[in-house]
Amino acid sequence: MIKEVLDNKISLLQFLKKAYSSSLSNKTIKQALEKGCCTVNGKIERFASIKLSVQDVVSFKYSPSVNKKTRKPTVLFEDEYIYIIDKPVDLVSSQKSIQDFFSDSYLVHRLDKPTTGCMIIAKSLTVQKKFIDLFKSRKIKKTYYACVDKKVKGDKGIIRSYLYRKGYFQGQTIWASNPQSKGLYAETHWEKIAVKEDYSIIKCSPITGRTHQLRVHMKEMGHPILKDAQYCRSFFSKLSTNRLLLHAAEISFEHPFTNSMLTVSSIPTFTQ
Repeated sequence: MIKEVLDNKISLLQFLKKAYSSSLSNKTIKQALEKGCCTVNGKIERFASIKLSVQDVVSFKYSPSVNKKTRKPTVLFEDEYIYIIDKPVDLVSSQKSIQDFFSDSYLVHRLDKPTTGCMIIAKSLTVQKKFIDLFKSRKIKKTYYACVDKKVKGDKGIIRSYLYRKGYFQGQTIWASNPQSKGLYAETHWEKIAVKEDYSIIKCSPITGRTHQLRVHMKEMGHPILKDAQYCRSFFSKLSTNRLLLHAAEISFEHPFTNSMLTVSSIPTFTQ
């Protein structure tokens, strides 16, 4: 659908609802926008609330998606206490979603829905509590890989800030660093792995485990994670992708029940 705007100061959401005679729900439209299905005057637009002007040209390519069943996660490691899975992009980190694939299993920590990679699942409540305590005491080391926008100039660095809830985007909380050093302390160590034509591959080691920590820190560093529509409206890079390029590549800890050191890895496809 390509249409010219005739009403001044109408929001993009209102315009699309009107164009489709309200046959599409607000949620469906917002999800399509997040996937980059809409352009305004030739530029991808992901924000439903922007105001349009007369003679703006809106292009909206929407086709109903078939509900795909989430594929069973690959098990990277298993013993009598835990699974470590390779979380796929469409798996929600919830107790119900996990138990659809692993009965008598208990969530230890979460990854954002669009984030992939290593995730620990406990096989009992006792094990769950033990591993939650390990996360709280920062005895579990996590390493992520991310494709970020533009060329990163430095080789490595440390980002420290205090995160707070800044607002909301499509029902999701938006976090940001508070310049007054009030909020939840967050620390990220990063290292440049590779530089491509218009993007870079970064290795991130979060010392703390705050919600959206890496996504916020990369964005505020001037290099948002590619396809992170929640934190970036437009990207310099022309790399084509349909998912957030953030992957939990490695998890390492001393096993609390066997006392052995354990390191489990999952290499993201975008680094190969």
